[in-house]
Formats: sequence, C-alpha cells, structure tokens
Amino acid sequence: MLIKINNDLFDIAWRLRAIDAAYTVYYDDVKRRFEVWADGKIQVVLPYEALDARAVTYVRKTRVERFERLMAELEEHNLKLAASKENSIIDEASYKARHLVDYLEKGGRGLPRYEEI
Repeated sequence: MLIKINNDLFDIAWRLRAIDAAYTVYYDDVKRRFEVWADGKIQVVLPYEALDARAVTYVRKTRVERFERLMAELEEHNLKLAASKENSIIDEASYKARHLVDYLEKGGRGLPRYEEI
C-alpha cells in the first residue's frame, strides 16, 4: 500500500516539489521503500531507508534531463573498468612469461605447472 508523504521532518517532499511540481513522494509499506511519482507514473525508487537530503540529490541526479550526461558518465566508467581488466590480464601474462623464461634459462628441467608460475 502506498502512503503519500506530504510533510516530513526535513521538508524533503516540499523540496522535491520545488524541483518539479508534479513530484509526489510515497512510502510503499509492502516493499518498504520511498518512491517518487509524477503524473501517475513512478519516476524513481529512492535507495535510502530514510527520507533525507540524499533523496533530493538523487532525484536531481537521475532526472531525464541529465540522461545524456549520465550515459556518458556510465560509458566512461565502463571504459575505465575494461581498460583496468585488460591491463590486469596483460600484467599477469607478463609476470608469468618472465618467470617462465627465467626458469627455462636455468635449465628448464621439470617444467612447473601453469599455476606454479
């Protein structure tokens, strides 16, 4: 069941309506979460257990008007993760190859298993 939040301790509902007059804050007591609705449609589910200033920041950050910027940030983050993973794989391969060459230069008897390198 949705419980409409009109007034709260920190005036978060009022501050959200200042961002967009159509915003209405509800608490879903079944799912135990705060939701922001506009024009009869859910806009965002707040990831916080309490209704505080983080909600205002989160709603501003996730507004549709910021979609392009959010997608660019997400893409940049994904590229950094991919590069980090690639560098990690290259570093590990380099490390193992270097130790294998060192081993072979010392005579190479009893070639170690891959995990031992």
